[in-house]
Amino acid sequence: MNRASGVHGLRTLLMRQPVGGVARRAGFGALAVVLVVAELVSGGGPGQLGAFTIEWLITGYGLLALTGWLPATGGLLYTIATCLAILAPSDTLMVVFPLIGVFAVAGDWISRSWYLPAVLVLAATNAADVLLSDSRSTTFLGAFLGICASIGVGSGLRWNSTRLTTAHQEAESARRAAETAQMEVRREIAATLHDTVVADLVRLLVASQSLTRTTTDPQAAEDSRALTSTARDAMVHLRALMSSTLPDQSSQPEPLTQVIATCQTMLQGRSITLDTEVPPDLGPSLTRRQRALVALVVREAATNILKYARAGTHADLTIETPPDGGIAILATNQIDPARDHARATLGGGFGLDNLTAQVAREGGTLQYGSRGASWLLAVLIPATPSDQGGDSLPASSQDTADTPTRETTTPGDSSASTGPTTRTEPSRSTEGTSS
Repeated sequence: MNRASGVHGLRTLLMRQPVGGVARRAGFGALAVVLVVAELVSGGGPGQLGAFTIEWLITGYGLLALTGWLPATGGLLYTIATCLAILAPSDTLMVVFPLIGVFAVAGDWISRSWYLPAVLVLAATNAADVLLSDSRSTTFLGAFLGICASIGVGSGLRWNSTRLTTAHQEAESARRAAETAQMEVRREIAATLHDTVVADLVRLLVASQSLTRTTTDPQAAEDSRALTSTARDAMVHLRALMSSTLPDQSSQPEPLTQVIATCQTMLQGRSITLDTEVPPDLGPSLTRRQRALVALVVREAATNILKYARAGTHADLTIETPPDGGIAILATNQIDPARDHARATLGGGFGLDNLTAQVAREGGTLQYGSRGASWLLAVLIPATPSDQGGDSLPASSQDTADTPTRETTTPGDSSASTGPTTRTEPSRSTEGTSS
C-alpha cells in the first residue's frame, strides 16, 4: 500500500510539476555549459576521455539544463545519469564534476519544499561516490561541503520566495483595505450630504413653492419661482455628485430581505417594531428594476416611520403580488395627530415627492395620507415596468415636474369614513406630507 502510494506520489509530481522560471532556466543552462567545458579541460581533451564520456556529457548535462524547465523530471533523470557515471569504470566513462549538478538539483528541490526527494538524491549519490572513492576522507569532506552548500542555497531561495509571497499578500491586503476605507469615506460623505444639504434643499424647495402659491405680490411670486428653479437645479447637481462618489451597484441590487432587515434594525433604535408580511419567493421573481424600486419604497417608508411614528409602537409592512402580476406595497404606522404639522418638513430618503415621480416613471401609482392617529403609504407597481425611465432610477426633485399627474391623499376628518381621500392634481410638491 505504501509502495503504491509512493509511486502515485512520484507520478503526480512528474506530471503536475511546476515549470521553472526564466532565472532558473538560465542558471541551470549556464551551469551545464560550464560543467561541460570544465570536464573537457580536466580530461585533457576529447581524445583522452573514456569511450562513452562525450555521449554522457551531452546527455547528462543536457538533462541538467532540462532541470531549469522541468525541475522534477530533469532533476530525477540527471540524478540517475550521475549514479551511472559514478558506478561505471573510469576507462569507459570518466567524468569529474557531476555531483556539482546534483547539489544544484537538490538545492532547487529544497527551495520548492521537496525535502524528502532532495535528501534521497544527496544521500544516494554522495554515498556511492564515497564508497567507490580511493580517497574516502577527501571525498567525504567534499560531499559534506557540497551538501551544506546545497542546503544553504536551497533554504535561502526558499526564504526569499516565502518573503516575496508574504510581501505580495501584504501589499494585496493593504490595497484592499485602502479601497474599502476609500469607499467607506465616500459613503460617509454621501450620507452627510444627504442628511444635511439635501434635506435643506428640500425644505427650501417646499417653502418656495408654498410662497409662490400663497403670495399676492407678483414680484415676490417671481422671485420665489426663481428660487424654486435654483433649488431644483442644485438638487440635480448634488444628486449627481453623490452618485459619482459611490460605486455602481446597479448590476447587483441589495437583496430585499437585507433591505427589510436593515430597516427593522434602524427602527428598533426608537423601540418601533416593524412587522412584515412578504412572500418568501418575492425577490427572485422580480426584475432588477423592480427590486430597486421596491427597495426604494421600503427605505422611504421606514425613514418616515422612524421620524414620525410614536416610539414604542408597531408599524406594518405588507408586500403582495396581485393576480395581474404587479407588486402592491402597503406601510402603516401610528402617529401623533397633535404633531401633524411636523410632517410639512421634508427630509431624509428620496422624499415622497421624488418617490412619487419614480413610481410614476415605472407606470405605477403612490398614495399616502393620514387618518386620525394612522399614517398610510400605498404603492402599486405594474407587472411590466414602463420603458420611459431607462435602467436607472433618478433621484432628483426635478423629476416631479416631469410627471403629468400623480395621486396624493389629504388628511381626512376623524369623523369621515375610514381610509384616505384620494384626488388627482397637477404635479407639484405636496404640502403637509412627510419625507
